Amino acid sequence: MTSSDGTTVKFIEENSSWKLELYDKAGVKLFNITPPQISFGLSQKKWAKARLELPLSEEEVIYGTGERFGPVNQNGTRTVMWNADAAYHSADTTGSELWRSYTNIPILHSSRGYTLFYNSFASANVDFGFTNKRKYTLDFSDSRLDAYIWTGSVKDNIVKYTDLTGKPYAPTADWAYKYQAGGSNGYWKMYGESTPNAITQLNNLYASYEEMGTPVHVVYGEHPTISASSVGNNIVKGNGSVMLRWNNDDFVSPSEALNYISEVKQDKLPFVRYARSKKFVNNWVDYTDPIYQEAVEEAKKITMMPGASEHQLGLAMDVQCPDTLT
Repeated sequence: MTSSDGTTVKFIEENSSWKLELYDKAGVKLFNITPPQISFGLSQKKWAKARLELPLSEEEVIYGTGERFGPVNQNGTRTVMWNADAAYHSADTTGSELWRSYTNIPILHSSRGYTLFYNSFASANVDFGFTNKRKYTLDFSDSRLDAYIWTGSVKDNIVKYTDLTGKPYAPTADWAYKYQAGGSNGYWKMYGESTPNAITQLNNLYASYEEMGTPVHVVYGEHPTISASSVGNNIVKGNGSVMLRWNNDDFVSPSEALNYISEVKQDKLPFVRYARSKKFVNNWVDYTDPIYQEAVEEAKKITMMPGASEHQLGLAMDVQCPDTLT
């Protein structure tokens, strides 16, 4: 069987077994898949796990898997593919960021010329030659095994991937494609939870990047000591940058939400409710609500959606000073 991009898969029967052989468009065999490389597991007498093992050659490099804070080369690493805010929320932030991520995407690229997308939203343990340097393992908490493989360059394979999953929206703002600096709560609170100290941190940030010859176009000010400060915002504006904020002071409550969608009655707001009392559960949004889904479609017109940025597709990297990890 040969696909439109020249990828060929051969099904071969061998005695009482079988194997799949995968070839690129030049006719080079990339790997085999045999029954021992596929396994399923039970949990409480139900099929609940699926595992796929693929060979890892001596010169091969694997990268991708979403947003990562460690090396681009994933060889020799293990990853827990379950979104977690590792930064500043762990006793060992440096260690946790090496194997956890805020945004996991089950797509990986091989230097041998193929891309693999494992179509599952379930959590997974991924081992890229950590246990056995000659193979990598994708172990998903999902009863289905649904994987796509494309051969060719990463650039071409990303087009095929987004043909399947949908095309990302490209922001029109010029600053969206330029250098971003700053940090989350821990960065701005490094010298105490006060606006003057955060302002000092902001001025030091600009001075340090200016010394390196790197212009800063976007500052991420998660903590209100900087993002809610008129002084801080004026400094950012004066440097020709924009300020990004996270949750303007707090999550929007149901009563506050009426200021934005006044045409919706309060008992119809898209918030999670208790099953019996029907009261709202804190400020938690119900992501399955039709009103929320409509809002998402509108948001797609003006913002980059999760899983669509270059970082999450494995096409970009973050550069971080080692001194900030101590």
